[in-house]
Amino acid sequence: MKQWLITKLGGYNNLEEILSSLDKEEKHLILTESIKKLFNTISADDILKEKNGVWRFMDRELLQAEKDLLIAESQTLLTSKLWKILQADVKYQANKQMFILSRNDLDLIMGKSWTFVFDCINTRLKSIQKGFGKYNTG
Repeated sequence: MKQWLITKLGGYNNLEEILSSLDKEEKHLILTESIKKLFNTISADDILKEKNGVWRFMDRELLQAEKDLLIAESQTLLTSKLWKILQADVKYQANKQMFILSRNDLDLIMGKSWTFVFDCINTRLKSIQKGFGKYNTG
């Protein structure tokens, strides 16, 4: 009787009923939100983004002074000796991992991953330097 009443009122009797009523996107959203704090995941709301000229970071609008500071910091970093040293070091370590130390495909993939991550950082810095809050803009 209880289960019948719950179903008649539009409720669910167990977890399987709930999950079977959801489409793939809804399941993905619920799963992502459920494990967000447990695994310290980062969503699109947590990164720097720009919409209609407004920069947002961690779901908060940045002040003009914060935006100007980020642009200045990215310009300083990209033109610094430290950045040139880090670029050379990361490229050397990635190439060493791929071509000298690799024993299997996984080692090669790891070296490529280093290159990819470094490229993401470099691309983001260049976008910010040019005054864009979106990744890979400008």
